[in-house]
Amino acid sequence: ITFIVFCRYCLKSNSSRQRLNRFSHFIGKRAVSVLATLIYLSYSKLLRTVIQILTYATVRTDNGMSFRVWFYDGTIRYFEGKHLLLFIIAMVTGLFFLFPYTLALTLIPIIDKYSDHNRLFNWLNQKANLLKPMNDAYYVPYKGVWRCWLGVRLWLLFILNVPTPFYSSDRPYLLMYIHSIIMVVFVFVQAHIRPF
Repeated sequence: ITFIVFCRYCLKSNSSRQRLNRFSHFIGKRAVSVLATLIYLSYSKLLRTVIQILTYATVRTDNGMSFRVWFYDGTIRYFEGKHLLLFIIAMVTGLFFLFPYTLALTLIPIIDKYSDHNRLFNWLNQKANLLKPMNDAYYVPYKGVWRCWLGVRLWLLFILNVPTPFYSSDRPYLLMYIHSIIMVVFVFVQAHIRPF
């Protein structure tokens, strides 16, 4: 994307600018949908990384002391030293990217639908229209009534990933059964309503 912006605005020569301008127009039409796809595909990995960083284990010693360590590296104390920086980055990512992204992808179609009837929704719709190319990349594949289905899919990822560290490790099949039931129900609902 940086190359496209560079080609479009930074070159001084008219002949090279015209050639690269055509190239940037050719690439620019697809760049937004590619960026939207990359953000959507990286959502699950970012969510799992944030959950891994926030997961801890309690260690109890023989003399009765207990302390928390990072679940994935027992040599690092939880919320201390090295882990504190990871914790802050994970919280910022979760609070300022993952949660608003999920909420926006769920609510933008609803706000768009009711923007004619409510002044607040109309104002929010005007703000959401600033990201119209990105919104089109997300919502065009879905039928009008089911435009919020992408947000539902993100909430499903959230529901499947967040409780995972809290299940007991002595019953791993319980987690597998719960995930399987949720996924089968979701697949049947999606096959029945056909949001695409």
